[in-house]
Amino acid sequence: MKKFILIATGFCLVATSASAQKLGCATGGKHMFAPGTKAPISKFDTIPSRGLADNYYLWDNGSTINVKFLSGSKALQEKVKKLAKVWESHANVKFNFVTSGPSNIRVKLGTGEGHYSYIGTVSNLIPGSEQTMALDTQDLGQSDAAWQRTVQHEFGHAIGLLHEHSSPVSGIQWKKKKIYQHYAKMGWSKEDVDQQVFATYAVAYTNGTKYDSKSIMHYPIPAWQTKNGFSVDWNSSISENDASLISSLYPKKGVRKNEVPRFAISNYTKLDVVDANEKKGLSFYPTFDIASTGNPGKVYFAVLFLDKNGYAIPDTDGNYAFGDIVAAVATANYKTGDKVSYNKGQKDFEIFIPDSEIHVAAGKQNLTLVFRVVQVVELDGQAEIKYIYESEPTRYQYTK
Repeated sequence: MKKFILIATGFCLVATSASAQKLGCATGGKHMFAPGTKAPISKFDTIPSRGLADNYYLWDNGSTINVKFLSGSKALQEKVKKLAKVWESHANVKFNFVTSGPSNIRVKLGTGEGHYSYIGTVSNLIPGSEQTMALDTQDLGQSDAAWQRTVQHEFGHAIGLLHEHSSPVSGIQWKKKKIYQHYAKMGWSKEDVDQQVFATYAVAYTNGTKYDSKSIMHYPIPAWQTKNGFSVDWNSSISENDASLISSLYPKKGVRKNEVPRFAISNYTKLDVVDANEKKGLSFYPTFDIASTGNPGKVYFAVLFLDKNGYAIPDTDGNYAFGDIVAAVATANYKTGDKVSYNKGQKDFEIFIPDSEIHVAAGKQNLTLVFRVVQVVELDGQAEIKYIYESEPTRYQYTK
């Protein structure tokens, strides 16, 4: 198995201060481990343009999405429900607010965390006990306009929309030096600002739409931040273009615009590890189901190697790796509508790695194994990772 090259890490949650959140929100997705660390690589996920969506994380058209509140008064919860459900008039989805049982989106109403949401079905990757969206009630105060723009913005993320200000066709002429200085006062590094403010997405994310400065997904831009005095005020309602885009992605009639391969993992129960002496390596047998919707596509299955403390074990020779982390990797292709079960009753799906590629010291080693499922898509000439699933760690004592 040749090295599985990681060029882009997809989305990951970035916690930002409440003061920074006043300018917008952080959006989130799964992380990857940096070699030699146990901390995730953080990437901001913002975009300067209109009508941007990550089609790989859209819900199936017609989905009922279960939403659960983890905190907040009954009155505030009812306010959020009413504002969120405005999206239902444009998109063929339903927000079903539940108080018990499984949930896809979990909302924390509180203070100090700012406002953020995971993108679309990335929420399904988050443990059921954890929030997938935060709304800072102190920041919002009593302003109806602030509540409306914030709730509808975050629920826009929750159904797959991205930040409009990051559009590759926006043409915003930033005063970068001044903006770096401004955000430095908030503790942001130059890299933070580059990723949160200046980064743009691939053209494919626009879904063929034009830039919309009126989008509910747009950050406000004061005139001092641009060379030509261009500015964008707070947008407090779903724009006409927002409605048009989301109705094409979740059509109430006809087929979805710009469909892509989408996959879901369910019923993962265990990762069996077998010392394959005859092959001089380790064989892994994860037990799970996979379902394919959207277009046909290819999926990568990886077992990542971390040490006993959760630090990623770095690859040293360019083989058997996920990015720069030692990993066993296998692939499979799926057609639209496929539903497949693996390693239930018989071992019919193996992921293998030779002993020579497990870069740890000789002797007994307590390892941490993580089963990860991704797809790789090419956008604007670069490969980007789309996370499908990540398991809880499996402990394993390995002798080399």
